[in-house]
Amino acid sequence: HRLSGIFWMSPVQQELYQRFLDVVLNDNTCKTNKYMYLSVFMVKDNYGRFQNIANALVENKISLTYTWILQCLLKATGIIPKSFWTDSEPGLINAISQVFLTTPHFYCLFHIWQNAIKHLKAKLGSNFNHFAKAFYACRNALCVEIFEKRWMLMIENFPECENYMARLYTNRISWAKAYLPLQFNAGIQST
Repeated sequence: HRLSGIFWMSPVQQELYQRFLDVVLNDNTCKTNKYMYLSVFMVKDNYGRFQNIANALVENKISLTYTWILQCLLKATGIIPKSFWTDSEPGLINAISQVFLTTPHFYCLFHIWQNAIKHLKAKLGSNFNHFAKAFYACRNALCVEIFEKRWMLMIENFPECENYMARLYTNRISWAKAYLPLQFNAGIQST
């Protein structure tokens, strides 16, 4: 027999989750030890501090595993979070849409930017800093029309980014400020 996953949430963590369920963050630390992945769940309390509310150690990062973790979270408290912030891990995105059907799901800006650096910095070379300014101007636009105009201009000015950025554009409601104005987020942008 072999351990494939373990989920834990103490009574104190359950109480924290019940009190501060507006914004739940999940960080999946890649292979924390050489055997398993660590998945950490946090909330932001009324003092602006992050509180750990649950943890899971699992053997893989597939949708079925993430579904199991989220079902454990739901079973432990019976609570559906009001918003969920994660990286853009495909298996987790799928699991959230299956377990928390009505919960808005948002992507961590830090992870989005790290992926942009990984995929675009070499391609853009000395133009990368100009691209960064254009991207953040899009991301931080407060109305949809301005976001869309800035996005088109960014793609026009940096056509070598178009293929990579197309996937990100498809999910813009999960990261662009113009699409998030009515959702409480406690000032969160990153996990």
